[in-house]
Amino acid sequence: MSHPLTAQLIRRVLVARVKLLIVASIAFILVAMLFNHILADKFYQVQRHNTVSISGPWEFTSFEPAKHGYIYTRMQVIETLLDVDKKGQLKPALATDYWQTSDGLSWHFNLREG
Repeated sequence: MSHPLTAQLIRRVLVARVKLLIVASIAFILVAMLFNHILADKFYQVQRHNTVSISGPWEFTSFEPAKHGYIYTRMQVIETLLDVDKKGQLKPALATDYWQTSDGLSWHFNLREG
């Protein structure tokens, strides 16, 4: 039979090791985040030649055209491959014509000049 003090000592040591592991993990994550931020600042600096500044009377929550494409098209920042006419029919925009592969997995677009 084990002595109660021995079991208590083992429990305290295990708890101390778990706490140390948690602190070390948090420290590792914080250092990794800092290092990543430093690298990002060094290699991905925002400058005039690599930045597009857009402002408008709408709230931008994403740069993804799939999410807020209507904002970008209304501001004439981007154009769509196809437009829709008043009858709901597709008409050319950037794409002069388009087709779908026979397996239905891919679409092909020919783009207009310019």
